[in-house]
Amino acid sequence: MPKVRTRNARKTRQAARQVVRLNPHRSIVTGHLPGLAPYPLAWESYLEQIAAKLLSVCHDVKSIATQPTVLEIHTAERSRKYYPDLLLKLETQGELESILVEIKPLAVLVSEPTLTRLLQVADECLNQGIRFCILTDDQIYAGPNRQNALLLWRYMKGAMPPADRVERLSRCLERGGPMQIQQLLDTADVDLVDVYTLLAKRQLTFSSNEIINRRALVALPAQTGGLRYADIQAAGRYGDLVEAVALGRRPPDWRILEAQTLQRRPRSSAGVFSAVGGFSGGTPLRDLRPEESTPRSAWAGGGISFDRGLSPLVSDEE
Repeated sequence: MPKVRTRNARKTRQAARQVVRLNPHRSIVTGHLPGLAPYPLAWESYLEQIAAKLLSVCHDVKSIATQPTVLEIHTAERSRKYYPDLLLKLETQGELESILVEIKPLAVLVSEPTLTRLLQVADECLNQGIRFCILTDDQIYAGPNRQNALLLWRYMKGAMPPADRVERLSRCLERGGPMQIQQLLDTADVDLVDVYTLLAKRQLTFSSNEIINRRALVALPAQTGGLRYADIQAAGRYGDLVEAVALGRRPPDWRILEAQTLQRRPRSSAGVFSAVGGFSGGTPLRDLRPEESTPRSAWAGGGISFDRGLSPLVSDEE
């Protein structure tokens, strides 16, 4: 069984190791999170940065630490040291539970030898009774998670709104229940920065399925419970695959191949400006006016005709 060596964060105020930059083109970013992190958080990748910022607004996350522990793993081939990306302390039914979290892109997770190495880590954590979890970009970037995390991080270290404003906000939500931010601003006579600051400090809750803006619904923690770590785990399309690896079980080959194939596809989603064609000038489902009809011949309209945003249509007719 592997041995676990953990530094006492309260005494050393630092991680188990100094973050080593393996890639000379990758920068190391740090961030302070008073009340949640015992020492400055260090991020080796953009994905780890978004993950830490997203976890900081989860209501059951009571502590976040980066690379606080080293696991010495011994296998038949070799011995190695493993540094988990995060150590989280979650509050579950009034008790704190510590979990180790590895942050990996899904495409890297399902590739060899990363998959084999993490399966070994998961086996050793099970042997020691340590809860081990994995988060991928498929879960962290699901829905509006990234956009909401980046927005609230800007207000994380801001000063709390005045007590009278917090009291007015609480009274409005207690009487009316969850309501849109704009309605809350009008009713409680507060500023938008007050609402965003309370959301970042977990004094208010939001829906993980909505982008935080003036139309988003907010509520008190006692009314909805707020965002939870389990909500992030359940997001994405490959939660079953990630959970299997974290439990030391190798997923089926077809599931791995599917994840590898889909990860190679572009992530761009359909939007207004990604649609082929132009904008409609009138109400939907109406007949075209004569001037909107496309001539059948390139010469019928007095020159080369265009089919609304597509390539020029050149006719063979003379």
